Amino acid sequence: MNIKDFNTFPKVERDLTNSDQNALVLEIATQIYKKHDNILELEEDLFNDSKFVSEASPVLLEAIKCAASKKNLSQVKTPIHLSVIFAMYKETVRLQPKSNNPHGEDCLREKVRQLKWLEKGLEDKFHWDIIAVDDGCPETPSSFDVATEIKNQEFYRSVEILKLETAINDLVICQGFMDLENTCDSRKGGAITYGLWKAQDAFVSFNRKHIVVYTDADLSSNLAQSGSLALPIVNEGKKAALAHRYGIKKSVLVKNNEVTTEPESTRNQPGKLIILLRHFARTTLLPQLEHIKDTQAGFKAFDADALREILLFLEFMNETFDVELLLSLIHISEPTRPLYI
Repeated sequence: MNIKDFNTFPKVERDLTNSDQNALVLEIATQIYKKHDNILELEEDLFNDSKFVSEASPVLLEAIKCAASKKNLSQVKTPIHLSVIFAMYKETVRLQPKSNNPHGEDCLREKVRQLKWLEKGLEDKFHWDIIAVDDGCPETPSSFDVATEIKNQEFYRSVEILKLETAINDLVICQGFMDLENTCDSRKGGAITYGLWKAQDAFVSFNRKHIVVYTDADLSSNLAQSGSLALPIVNEGKKAALAHRYGIKKSVLVKNNEVTTEPESTRNQPGKLIILLRHFARTTLLPQLEHIKDTQAGFKAFDADALREILLFLEFMNETFDVELLLSLIHISEPTRPLYI
């Protein structure tokens, strides 16, 4: 694929349940990565062009981001081990392929494919594992049962499936975790905290930098983009790197097949006034978070050593756990070296 082909790539709807389309993203990313040594400069130019972004295919935009991620990963100064964590609550449909359910994303298999793609050719720089935590899924079969069956079918050695309920009352992770009486007290935060602890507990470094990512169960964030989050942590000593759907340059939001970047991605949202008011209130009360526009984005990477410093002191296991985690990291960071966004 040549640069001139970017603008002629067909603008198709991005369908996360379409396994062929998910594979196509990585196929195009491979072509771009191999043929464009200047992919990082190219990404910079293209994603600063709001007209290009709005007119381009979501498949192509995602592929460019993945190719740039792999290029970033190739430039890390220290080999990496990446632990990916996601919570599962009522995800039995999403875990299934579309052939079993029209709404299925086959999300576990796809996440593994994305990480394997990122690893290919960079095995000396990148290893990974996945920790999926059932947050008290009430469905039958449960998210835990479906994910475990997939793990066994595919013989995934680098995937671990956990149940939050088996850890409550048995583990001393932090005050907030000790306060959980059952999984109903967790709103994703308990499952993610358990996953963070498990990643710390299980990883043994062999001269590799340990980075922990947590994401959502769905495929809205392509894990092949993890290299772009890892680079500033490894090469610049950042405590964390956070993906943004809106609010900063080069952020891209795909919604109802409409692709936007800033300022349109904020301006065009039906709830833009709520977003602006929420950000104003948050930065007024918590000025440390002023430079973070999208605290709830489900794609965040952390230096595992920094996590180890703060994990014991976390108190909130509900929807606010993201904010507490970020504030705790800022607290241990040097004031002159704020979090990378």
